Parts: sequence; C-alpha cells; structure tokens
Amino acid sequence: MAIMDMKELPSFVAALILIGVAIGVGVFILSELTYSVKDARTVTDEQITADNESFVSVAYPRITLLTSVYNVTDATDTVAAANLSHDGLGIKITDNKFHGKTVNVSYSGQTNTTASGALQQTMNATATIPTWLTIIVVVAMAAIVLMLIMGAFGGRKR
Repeated sequence: MAIMDMKELPSFVAALILIGVAIGVGVFILSELTYSVKDARTVTDEQITADNESFVSVAYPRITLLTSVYNVTDATDTVAAANLSHDGLGIKITDNKFHGKTVNVSYSGQTNTTASGALQQTMNATATIPTWLTIIVVVAMAAIVLMLIMGAFGGRKR
C-alpha cells in the first residue's frame, strides 16, 4: 500500500469537503421532501382541555392554521386570536377564563403518509454519517502527520 504523497493532500481534503457538502445537501433535500409529501388535513371541532401554561397536543400535529376555538358548552364563547398560539405540534390558549375547560378546536395541518414515513426513516438512518465522517477525517489527519514524521526522518525508500 502506497503512502499518499504531499501533492495529493489538497485533492484529498477537497474530496472530504465535497463529501460533507453532498451529505448536508442530501439531508436537507430529504427534509424538505418529507414535508412536501405529507397529506393536508382539516380538522373540525376536535375537543381538547385548554391550558394557559403549556401547549396541548392535538390529533394531527404539524398545525399550519388555527381557524376557530370555542367553548364546548357555549359556541358563542370564542377565544380571541390574540389569546391563541401554536407551535406546530400543539395549541396554547392564554385566556384564563378557558383554563381547564373543554374547547372545540378547528385547524388545518399535515399528516404523515407512507412516503413521508419512509423519507423520515432514511433521514434517521443517515444521522450517523456525520459521526463516521468525523472519525474518517481524524484518522486521515493522523495518517498525514505520521507520513510527515516518517518522511522527515527518512522513512521513505526511493
């Protein structure tokens, strides 16, 4: 096995950088593709217990739009938009008069499909690649240092 020559070092480093960029771009594309293949879903009158301190989970996370929230016992008792917030996964109602009460929530969101699930599994499987790439870079750098030391002490035979 031949030791890499110093002239080959820039192309080796460039190859490692190119591999890292390709993996990064690939994971980003998978992430964006995962969201684009999800199904849109509109939910009407899902009942949740209002909480003014934390977000309450809903049946279909990935909320994109809250359309209405009102008291179950009185449909005219609606929650003002200023007292509503969502983090994409749940809903928070900051109006104290609704705290602990059951409310109906209508919203639009996204739900997983077979394709988005498969893409997510692929992203999870590729999550370990950066760790291995770091190990490869460290081993390569150690090999370069050893090569330099061996070359400095006449370890190369010509």
